[in-house]
Amino acid sequence: MPYLIYMPENDELLLLFLSERPTRALLSRSRDRGATWTEPVYMHVDSSGKPDTPGATSLTYLGAGKAMLIVAEGQTDWNWFSDDFGHSWQRVPRPQASPGKPFLVWDPLYVDKETKPGEVQRLAETGYVSI
Repeated sequence: MPYLIYMPENDELLLLFLSERPTRALLSRSRDRGATWTEPVYMHVDSSGKPDTPGATSLTYLGAGKAMLIVAEGQTDWNWFSDDFGHSWQRVPRPQASPGKPFLVWDPLYVDKETKPGEVQRLAETGYVSI
């Protein structure tokens, strides 16, 4: 399940994809519009350098170097956020969509922006609840 975003401020593509068993989130970059790509790196690693992010979805570009994604298809109470074009990621709280049931997400979020670069008015997310 690859996800691709274009970050116009630095003319760069960022690709999120899944690999290995257990599934891990990997990132690769292109600065020449997809002609060549960097070696894949884990989206995030723990203090010992081991990957600590399972399957990830919904890579979304918010503008002004800010990006976000969802780990484990919404089965956690946090998302991941980057404010440096996806070079580093921090956990951020995730609003609860359906109390007591995982909200499963696949698609990038809809971003409604204001006129100022990087200013987001609202995000919309689609998904489903497994019954």
